[in-house]
Amino acid sequence: AFVVRELTARQPLVDLRVLKNRNLAVGCVLIGVLGALLYGTIAVLPLFMQNLLGYTALDAGLALSPRGIGAFLATVVVGRLVGKVSNRLLITIGFLGLAYSSFLFGNINLSIGMSSIVWPTVFSGVAISFIFVPLATSSMGTLAQDQIGNASGLFNLTRNLGGSIGIAAITTFIARGAQSNQGTFVSHFSQYSPIYQQKLAAIQAGLAAHEGSWRAAHQAPQILYGILGQQSLLVTYAHNFRLFGLLCLATTPLVFFFRKVRPTKGPASVH
Repeated sequence: AFVVRELTARQPLVDLRVLKNRNLAVGCVLIGVLGALLYGTIAVLPLFMQNLLGYTALDAGLALSPRGIGAFLATVVVGRLVGKVSNRLLITIGFLGLAYSSFLFGNINLSIGMSSIVWPTVFSGVAISFIFVPLATSSMGTLAQDQIGNASGLFNLTRNLGGSIGIAAITTFIARGAQSNQGTFVSHFSQYSPIYQQKLAAIQAGLAAHEGSWRAAHQAPQILYGILGQQSLLVTYAHNFRLFGLLCLATTPLVFFFRKVRPTKGPASVH
């Protein structure tokens, strides 16, 4: 109803017709994807570190904080490159860097140290800085001056909507993926599986020395089931990070739909 109203009113509160501008339409799509990737990653990484790696909330925050350092340093560089290097090239570098950091997160396991979290986080901060300013410049650079305010509102709205969708999607994918992976893995918990029997016997032997044979026989399957749940969740996190990387790669070609912005003293123009 909102869309119909805004497209039919003579003086709409939000002028959606401005999306006829190709640069702004492409920019809104890209910033929406970026918002989904950015907020989605920020939402699930602390959960991964605290639930699977045993980090405290403080340690998880410390591991994620270098993203800001990477973004700050890269912003200084990007600020000097904007106007000298094609915005499309800068945005492409940013999305490829974001894909690279997502694939790094896709290699996580339960034995990684904090550095395996910190460096991909720094890369993502650098990549985001290569995207934000050039993307905003390209999206708004071909609009008339009186359209800038309305377009800026739509641009920021799309980013926030993308972030909300990204958080909702990845939390849903993780919950469902963990159940699906657990259903797949549990089929290997069989008396006919030599690996399962070997692990079960090893845990029983270790527990028997302290708990007795009867308690060890009952506790060992529970311990193995806990390990199964951890591994199911771990694989789900890794798959979702790789999905983010593939989404970055799939989105990158949209950058080449931007019309080149030609700086002028008068109204913005393109060629």
